[in-house]
Amino acid sequence: GEEKASFTPLEVATAVTFCVGIIQTFLGLIRLGSLTVVITDVLVSSFTVGASFHVLTSQVKHVLGLTLPTVSGAGRIVLTYISIGEHMTEVNLATLSISLVCLVLLVLADQAVAPRMKTICRFPLPTQLVLVAITTTMSGYLQLSEEYQVRTIQDIGDIPTGLPHPALPKAELLPLVFTDSIPVAIVAFVIGQGLGSLFGAKYGYSVPPNQEMIAQGASNLLGSFFSCLPISSSLSRSLVQEASGCKSQLTSLVSAMLLLSVLLYLGPLFQPLPVCVLAAIILASLIGMIKKVADFQKFWSRSTVDGLVWVVTF
Repeated sequence: GEEKASFTPLEVATAVTFCVGIIQTFLGLIRLGSLTVVITDVLVSSFTVGASFHVLTSQVKHVLGLTLPTVSGAGRIVLTYISIGEHMTEVNLATLSISLVCLVLLVLADQAVAPRMKTICRFPLPTQLVLVAITTTMSGYLQLSEEYQVRTIQDIGDIPTGLPHPALPKAELLPLVFTDSIPVAIVAFVIGQGLGSLFGAKYGYSVPPNQEMIAQGASNLLGSFFSCLPISSSLSRSLVQEASGCKSQLTSLVSAMLLLSVLLYLGPLFQPLPVCVLAAIILASLIGMIKKVADFQKFWSRSTVDGLVWVVTF
């Protein structure tokens, strides 16, 4: 007990990341990633649609400017909305107004402006980037956090610049967290592979499961030397990326370079950014995924079993 208490949460997380990397790399090398063949289109559809509702629910409090107690466990979505209902009198009207304006602008840009612009320019509109730049500037100038209690990145905490020095995970921690790292490694991979299959079916490509598992494992191994948490795919970020018109792996390279520049130099510039703006960007990107609820009718028409599997997974 005393030995475990001497480890910091960051050291434990780093050790878990290292173990997840070892597990995923090993499973990929022995080609067990191919077992994901059991992840059918029904499971992928229902899982991603269900996940989109979880993401939507997690952003509602930011759009309304509410501070809610953390809810976890079974029935989390229902309990979250009950909590939101109990705190509706505390809604920050300034935050709500900013969120609604951003949502309207994003939806109009995506549904009305972008299709017309495609006939003029082959490059997609950087709507989200422009919106972030404008709202960050306005927030700092108008002092939204101080004057109107609009929650900003700065209210969450200061954004430090620079990268942590590389360091090996604590060797004595590895056997203590290895068993608990197995489900983390499997779930992280299944989420990534599921999203890869979803977008692959939409755009006509496939994601080799063993190669993907080795890639995730190698990323976790390297990341563990820099105090990183275990990686996985993110539905909200993937949808934002898709809505931005990104189509190739060059996007990941550009994103990584920009993120590196933020970590090294630009982080403090984004501290006035209202959190509700990021929530609005995520909600606007979820519209297409939520529409996929209609997939249930397709699967039910194809097979009653498929329909029931969809409902249960959802």
